[in-house]
Amino acid sequence: MIELLVVAAILLAVGIGIKLNFKIYHLKPFIILLLLFALTGIPDVVITSHYAYLQPEKEGNPLAAYFLSFEYGIAIAAFLWAFGWILLSEAFIRIKLYPLAYFTLFALFSGHLLGTLTWADNIQTEDIRFLSWIIALGYTVLFWAGLQLWKKAKK
Repeated sequence: MIELLVVAAILLAVGIGIKLNFKIYHLKPFIILLLLFALTGIPDVVITSHYAYLQPEKEGNPLAAYFLSFEYGIAIAAFLWAFGWILLSEAFIRIKLYPLAYFTLFALFSGHLLGTLTWADNIQTEDIRFLSWIIALGYTVLFWAGLQLWKKAKK
């Protein structure tokens, strides 16, 4: 069930940012971009975990392959990846470099979309139901959080 663990790691990364009162969670355009990041990032990491966990030779990204090579490494990587990019975007917002924050989050959305598509030929029909439940769980929690943040957001 490493797939559930990677989703929990992403939720933890988001939750820490919310708890630390990051500005990124108070501005509507960034909430939308964060949700797009999640929209493609969650399937990418869930599918990668499902098919390449402890089999790093199946992953093209050398850094991801390293984390896939040891137990629970991909969960650590998912947390660091999500929190690191959110933190970088937050830094851009705090120093008023909004275009860089927009670009960062949109690039992550695009990159994860391509990353997910690279697995298309490998997804087995019998795995789709399981993978769909895990992805739907992550989406449900993150989109609920997004709606709550949206209601409280300034602009």
